[in-house]
Amino acid sequence: MALMLGKGRCDFAYMSQENAWAIMSGPEFYEYTFYQSPKAISFVNLGFVMGKDLHLEKAKINEQIAIFINSGALDMSIRKHLKASIFPKQTCEKK
Repeated sequence: MALMLGKGRCDFAYMSQENAWAIMSGPEFYEYTFYQSPKAISFVNLGFVMGKDLHLEKAKINEQIAIFINSGALDMSIRKHLKASIFPKQTCEKK
């Protein structure tokens, strides 16, 4: 899809911001400029699925997730592990 978009064979591609940046940072896309929509098309929530017998573990997991988020550790982790995704892409990343 990204190659079709770059070559003008389609008008848009629907993908997450993180996937778009990972794909479009490759050398095969250096000659193209891509723009990100200013309006999100959808949002996806993250969830865990576990058996009903694990209600005590669920409570512990929820507590740890709340601590992780409220302490700022979630934001620090995202900044550490995800590259900044800025569109339109102005420079190419060499791997």
